[in-house]
Amino acid sequence: MINRHAVFHEAKSRHAFAADVDTLHIRLRTARGDVQSVVVYAIDPFNWFPDKNGSDYSFDKESLLKVEMKQELSDELFDYWFCELRNTPTNRLRYCFVLKKDSEILRFGSSGFTDEIEPDFSNLLGWFNFPFINEEDVFNPPDWVEDTVWYQIFCDRFARSGNNSSSRTENSGSGKTIPGWGSQTDNLHRISFGGNLKGVIDKLPYIAEMGFTGIYFTPIFQAPSTHKYDTTDYFKIDPQFGTNEIFSTLVRRAHELGIRVILDAVFNHCGFTHPFFQDVIKNGSNSPYYSYFHILKQPVLNFKLNSAKMPPRLTKEEMQNLSFRTFAYTPHMPKWNTADPGAREYLINAARYWVEEYDIDGWRMDVSNEVSHDFWRELCKAVRGIKSDIFMLGENWDDAYPWLCSGQFDSTMNYPLLSAIGSFAGGRSNAAEFASTMTREVLAAYPKPIQKLLFNMVDNHDTDRLMTGCGGNTKAAILGFVLLFTMCGCPSVYYGSEVGMDGTLHGDANRRCMLWDKPVPPDRDFRPLIKKLITLRKKHPAFRTTEIVFNNCNDALLTFTKKTDDETLVVILNNSAAEQRISLPPGTYTNLMDDSITTGNSFALPPYEFKLLLQDSSHRHCAH
Repeated sequence: MINRHAVFHEAKSRHAFAADVDTLHIRLRTARGDVQSVVVYAIDPFNWFPDKNGSDYSFDKESLLKVEMKQELSDELFDYWFCELRNTPTNRLRYCFVLKKDSEILRFGSSGFTDEIEPDFSNLLGWFNFPFINEEDVFNPPDWVEDTVWYQIFCDRFARSGNNSSSRTENSGSGKTIPGWGSQTDNLHRISFGGNLKGVIDKLPYIAEMGFTGIYFTPIFQAPSTHKYDTTDYFKIDPQFGTNEIFSTLVRRAHELGIRVILDAVFNHCGFTHPFFQDVIKNGSNSPYYSYFHILKQPVLNFKLNSAKMPPRLTKEEMQNLSFRTFAYTPHMPKWNTADPGAREYLINAARYWVEEYDIDGWRMDVSNEVSHDFWRELCKAVRGIKSDIFMLGENWDDAYPWLCSGQFDSTMNYPLLSAIGSFAGGRSNAAEFASTMTREVLAAYPKPIQKLLFNMVDNHDTDRLMTGCGGNTKAAILGFVLLFTMCGCPSVYYGSEVGMDGTLHGDANRRCMLWDKPVPPDRDFRPLIKKLITLRKKHPAFRTTEIVFNNCNDALLTFTKKTDDETLVVILNNSAAEQRISLPPGTYTNLMDDSITTGNSFALPPYEFKLLLQDSSHRHCAH
């Protein structure tokens, strides 16, 4: 019998998603290997029309749509079925599913299961409902984002203009002594190395020549830390990095090179020394900014400051007994009350300012899942009113779907992919586990239009470097980059990972200075590989498509096929120290890495090697 417990669908959700004004994407989940076929029955519930005499009404049964669903994905527990309902006359539908297993046939709707397959058109209340596809509610991201390849810059450690490789100490211009570029230190999280915006401007030709078409900056507004997530002035570039005028020049020159620029919006919290919060400390509930923050009790400071007039290292009891809400338990970062009209206006004006005055192309919203949906809707509407094709990216480490609809974000940082790639390339999971994770947490979790825009990474400023996760195995790291560029979504490379930099998140070792003038070991120089993958991704739509089939994956051998109407790409990776045998269906394949020709039959794939095979259009089979 059909496993009814496993069957799941939710109307008006990721399972019934308006892909455009004329197309509804429908998904259904069933137990793995349990159901043999699924057909969607769909109809306009208002199809009651008068008879020829106009004396009575009857339902137009002939208008019933019957659409076969495709089993497109599977993980270790479930199968996922998909179909499109396109160009329905009225864009309003009630629908149900007819499931078949051997001789058993069930109809599944919002009221559950029935073995009465023929519908009673006089009562469709037990069917799922998509009342109407409203054009203004349809997911409508900027056209340019899908084809973007991102480069992430942590400004203090990327480049400093005119003296990137100096080994002597220099004055930063702010009274602080900065170490020589690239020197080792145990205090990375507290020391500035003097990277600046002029240094980024100097390196824009490098970024463009690599093939990157977008830059994501971690925060660059005035703040006391090196990471700048403790903002004190949202309208001013930190003097350590330069001036607002220098940033304006950077954006203009980046645009001339075809590079978009997005900034980090730290609107969940600010810095302890932000003047508004300092006024609250001084004046308590008499401060005009008191309601801008989540003040739980008075006095606002129930601990003593250190000699620098900053919060000291607190005990567990002190952290749990703070008088104000913070990011995590960090008193250096008091949390904004974004429900307060004054705080809301201040932050939204800051977001508008950098769009209006400096023509930035997007915002990455820090800690976005801790800020209200209502605030994000208002902010996104405000900046889109200035620049209709601005890109709004959320930082969510898990399922972000609630933020990717209803006028909020266009995309999310794809941490499930980052984790899956790191685990597979690092030898902590096998190919089948990678395929299941991708299916469950990405491909079945997000509608296809959203999948195309996911911000994909193998590492960033908040994670260990890819090389560290791979234990220094450069060949395994190469496989990580191959997966990054062959998954649907937009690849992002964290500065320095292209030259094999390593480092853990602990102690900010993943934020060391970019290697500009130091020799890069040949086996760690991934720049030729990344340039090639960027070129292939731009040339071949199969790299970008959401249509993917994971083939028979064993412990070390990961194979999958990606298809468009015109291309079939077969991706094969051997993540082991042993040779693997591959069998291809008869046909002709072009190895895209060297343009060599491969025919069918069996061949050996050496340890830690990969193949990107474009199949001749006359043969549309899968590797196995």
